[in-house]
Amino acid sequence: MTVPLVAARAGVTPFTIYRRWSDLQELLSNVAVEHFCAHTPPEDRGHSSADLEG
Repeated sequence: MTVPLVAARAGVTPFTIYRRWSDLQELLSNVAVEHFCAHTPPEDRGHSSADLEG
């Protein structure tokens, strides 16, 4: 996998990818964090006010 391949798949230029992520490792790290954190349900703290506090 390369930045040019990711850019082609996204229909943008590699420059567009590099403007947001400095390299492929940073892009892949961001994708992993978004993927795994987005599917983690919030912790149930037993009371709605505690849940809202974060």
